[in-house]
Amino acid sequence: MSSDVAVASGEVTLAWEVSSRQAKHRAEDCAELFSGVPHVQNNLRVRSTTKTVTVPLGNPPDKVAQPHSFERP
Repeated sequence: MSSDVAVASGEVTLAWEVSSRQAKHRAEDCAELFSGVPHVQNNLRVRSTTKTVTVPLGNPPDKVAQPHSFERP
C-alpha cells in the first residue's frame, strides 16, 4: 500500500486508500493529535467493496422465459 502524507505550514494532508470509513476517520484523528497541527486535509478514499460482474455481449436469446401460472386443484 502506498501512502502519501504531506505537511506544509503545519497543515497535514492525508492521501491514500483505506479499507473503511472508520479507518479514514481514525487516521485524521491521529494526525490531529500532533502538536502544531492546525488543520488536517483528509483526502483518504475508502476502498470500494462492490464487485463488478462482466457480462459478455452477444446475441440476445430467442425466447425469454415466461412466468408459469399454476391452478390449484
